[in-house]
Amino acid sequence: MIKNKKFRIILILFQTIMAYLLTIYIINNTINLSLLVNVDIYLFFIIWLISFFILCHFFISIKDLYNWLFKKRFMIGFLLLILLVLGKFNGSSYGMWNTYIEPNYPVSSLNSIMAPIRAIRSDEWFVNSAHVLSQFNNDFAYYNSYSRSIPTDMFTTLPVPVKSIMIVTKPFLISYLFLGRDYGMSFYWWGRLIVLFLVTFEFFRIFTKDNRKLSLLGTILVTFSPAIFWWYSQYLVEQLIGGNLAIIMFYYLLHTKEKKKKILYSIGIGFGFLIFFFTLYPAWLVPLGYFYLILALYILYEYHNLEKIKLKDLAYLLIPISMFIIFLTIFFMKSYDTYKIISNTIYPGKRISLGNEGFKNLFYYPLSILFPYLNIDNPCEASTFYSFFPFSLILAVYLIIKKRKDNILLISLTILVTLFVLVTILPIPSILAKLTLLSKVPGTRLAVIISYILVFITILVLNKIKLTKNSKNILFILSVIIAFGVTYYGYKLILPNYSIKIFLICSFALIIILILMLIKKENLLLLSITLLCLLSTIWVNPLMKGFEGIYEKPIVKELEKYKDENHKWLILDSFVLPNYFLANGLKVINSTNVYPNMDFYHLLDKDQKYEDIYNRYAHLEISLTNDETSFSNTSEDLVHLNLNNNDLCQLDIDYIGSLTDIKKFANQNVSFEEIYYLDNIYLYQVSCS
Repeated sequence: MIKNKKFRIILILFQTIMAYLLTIYIINNTINLSLLVNVDIYLFFIIWLISFFILCHFFISIKDLYNWLFKKRFMIGFLLLILLVLGKFNGSSYGMWNTYIEPNYPVSSLNSIMAPIRAIRSDEWFVNSAHVLSQFNNDFAYYNSYSRSIPTDMFTTLPVPVKSIMIVTKPFLISYLFLGRDYGMSFYWWGRLIVLFLVTFEFFRIFTKDNRKLSLLGTILVTFSPAIFWWYSQYLVEQLIGGNLAIIMFYYLLHTKEKKKKILYSIGIGFGFLIFFFTLYPAWLVPLGYFYLILALYILYEYHNLEKIKLKDLAYLLIPISMFIIFLTIFFMKSYDTYKIISNTIYPGKRISLGNEGFKNLFYYPLSILFPYLNIDNPCEASTFYSFFPFSLILAVYLIIKKRKDNILLISLTILVTLFVLVTILPIPSILAKLTLLSKVPGTRLAVIISYILVFITILVLNKIKLTKNSKNILFILSVIIAFGVTYYGYKLILPNYSIKIFLICSFALIIILILMLIKKENLLLLSITLLCLLSTIWVNPLMKGFEGIYEKPIVKELEKYKDENHKWLILDSFVLPNYFLANGLKVINSTNVYPNMDFYHLLDKDQKYEDIYNRYAHLEISLTNDETSFSNTSEDLVHLNLNNNDLCQLDIDYIGSLTDIKKFANQNVSFEEIYYLDNIYLYQVSCS
């Protein structure tokens, strides 16, 4: 520890200068005298705080530093969130619009401040974000009249803000209603991550009996996992926040005597469960539901061992049950028709999983550190939590054999995760799949939850395990074999074209972590896991600032002329472009069909012979043709419509946006007046006779 005050001041000044220069470099990609005033003050403060925190390890007793951080954790999280929101920072990949919209007229504010913009984050940047921006033109109504150019249920389908009591179940979206577009997006992006960190830490504290180091280790393994960052635009974050919060509140409900606190904790249970349930994504809801049910039953069992459970304590559960019934009733009153339509779609409604899928995904985690930096087909689908499978499962079995009596929770979770693993390997009968609701869970999604439960199991094991010298030696050898085996299997599956050095580096990194677990060097383990997780995630999403870049393309001035008019638009030769027009406040018939517009489809397919193709959640790409109108699809969520030029007039289309010149499709029935052309985009007014 450095005690010399003058030297401390010099180090702080040096750290401040370096933080300032780093900020300039990140903003400008270079450093020179002319750029010294071109700095983002909020980014500078964030970098300064991070670097100062690192420096404090040399000034202050480590124990005192972390005790202070523990006491002030909620305040620190709140202040960090304020800085990020004031800076308008987010991690969206909407900068991809620079590539798709008039690429020869690039907009600098669509460039990432740091980390690459990723096309593969399409669900986030051209679906979710486009519909969020559309809601600003729709006054945040529950039904968006711009999407698909007909009223479309926003609450049930996408994480977008709505003016409805139901927004309580998606609390991070409320920020858009009060903070506006840029600040709202920033709050939504970073608020979820910060709250996930804080809630997960409290969650682990309960089950480790307040072992703060292991709770922090588990929190980092969850919050900064590849699964969270690659799936950040999906519902996994909210499900973990909601589920963890409900369990925390249930624990404190039983362990407090004060009536007022019991009422507050009961409301907290209800609030957490509403967040969890109303993500309405069964692929993760179902397996997580089993996990949280086991935890709730264990808390009840453990409390019963301390003192007799009183009926009046459980009576407080009527509060969250009532909350759920009320919100479920409101939901069905507003969205029952939407629910029926989605339930009857080919995808995702009637998609049935019968196991025998996803097992290989459990072996990708050692290579996750490379996903942000290498070119692989689909890093999202390959991403899980750092589960240390199957070593974590072996340690759990070892601990259970050594100490069965006090390990009811570990036994229950080990059985659950083993059954889930078997489901990814073996086919299961259709009746059993439906009864357990696992028919709603694709194996690749189940693998993500398996890896999450294994993180929890790992923390439970590390909190209790004590190894003899002989068992430690055996497990050392086993850890080396497993590390090489798991990494090699994953390497051959997804990175076979890359150097064998990648396999060796990842193997040795995994060996080091497994050995640190065995020798219980908590500080070194915490440091190594933190570095591993940060390297795996810091480069996944770009750092962007505000949304204004979307509206700085030349075409936007032209689109502004039609923004307030009640006209229908059709976009040709692209399934991405329709959502850009939607984000600009236009009614676009082929914006992403978050559920099928059957009136539109049946108008073109009167015999309904293509219904299995278009009855789904779909990005809709349309091309004009002189041939008969037909539908095709090359993936679960992409439908291609070859639209006969004469059928165009049935759709009551006023304007067309296109990537190609379509005047050759004009005839005596339909004509196209070009009203705009620049770079790669044509706009036409349609006239039908």
